[in-house]
Amino acid sequence: MTLKDKLQVEIMDLPIMDEVIDDIGTNLEYVADNFAIGFAEWCTRYHDKNRNVNGEMLHAKSKYDETYLTKELLEIYKKER
Repeated sequence: MTLKDKLQVEIMDLPIMDEVIDDIGTNLEYVADNFAIGFAEWCTRYHDKNRNVNGEMLHAKSKYDETYLTKELLEIYKKER
């Protein structure tokens, strides 16, 4: 197979690659959406919400429990999942 033939085959495969890339993107978006929804639902366990002096959201199950930043809750959720 000559270089010209190889280049033509590669050019012909570009639409197929575009479809594959689009499918991968769609799947990644689906996974990210489900993760975000799961995290939001999981966060509802932390009812008491306040902001610290830096304006960051704090979450606690009740006023007697330990508080977490949203980022800390995300890290905990990622480990549990």
